[in-house]
Amino acid sequence: MNCVREIDRILALAGGRGVAVALDVVYAPQRTPFLERAKERGLACDNGLGMLARQGALAFELWLGLPPPVAIMRAAIDARWRDRPACTRGRRGSERRGSR
Repeated sequence: MNCVREIDRILALAGGRGVAVALDVVYAPQRTPFLERAKERGLACDNGLGMLARQGALAFELWLGLPPPVAIMRAAIDARWRDRPACTRGRRGSERRGSR
């Protein structure tokens, strides 16, 4: 399958600029080919880190019954991501451990 062609086909469904938001729900890599192509076409883009923070916030509220500190949670995710060595970004755990 030609990934770029599939990305273009999906993005064509979004129409013109300002009509849609491209959201890729993966955390790593932060910039996927899909998001890069969407950005080239002028669409607003986001990766899965915001969704991760919101899922954690919902669990926080459900378990503790307290309002979640979403901004703090997102800042912690972003800080943790920045601190990860570049060689581990976007790779499966087994590859990082050398068992592959």
